[in-house]
Amino acid sequence: MRNLLIALVFLFICTACPYESPVPISSKGDKMMESLLGKWQREEDAQNYYIVEKQDDRNYKIIENAFNEDEGTYDISIYTGFITDIKGTPFLNIKQYKVSPSSDDEIMITGRDSYYLYKLNVIDEKTFQLYPLSNYIREEFTKSQSLKKFVEQNMELSFFYGEEETFLRSTEE
Repeated sequence: MRNLLIALVFLFICTACPYESPVPISSKGDKMMESLLGKWQREEDAQNYYIVEKQDDRNYKIIENAFNEDEGTYDISIYTGFITDIKGTPFLNIKQYKVSPSSDDEIMITGRDSYYLYKLNVIDEKTFQLYPLSNYIREEFTKSQSLKKFVEQNMELSFFYGEEETFLRSTEE
């Protein structure tokens, strides 16, 4: 039963994922937005939360804490991300970390690079929105330059994005 539940959750996550790309929109991030650092929750989700930390001057470390009701604990996923500015609009490029189970140190292990891409709208210090690039995009890119040009050409189209997700700064520590 537990394996079936895990498979269903994985299937749901895969179908709800944004466009996945082997390359980011740009090869390195633009300047970090310090206002994104902190603890965040989706607007309609009080159980799960995200901690956004500074990894370096251009990159974020994003720790997802997803509550596992069966175990009564949190499942943790770690991501790294950076912002690419296109015509004054920030886009978030996110890639999952995988933590080595044989060590307490975080080691980035990847079978392949996969980036999830989002348009970012910072409303104020306590609220931001993410708009995932649509998973209906069929174009595939091997160079960031080509992907960036594609995003520039289509970024004003509403159907270029999936459903918005609103995040609120958590007041709990």
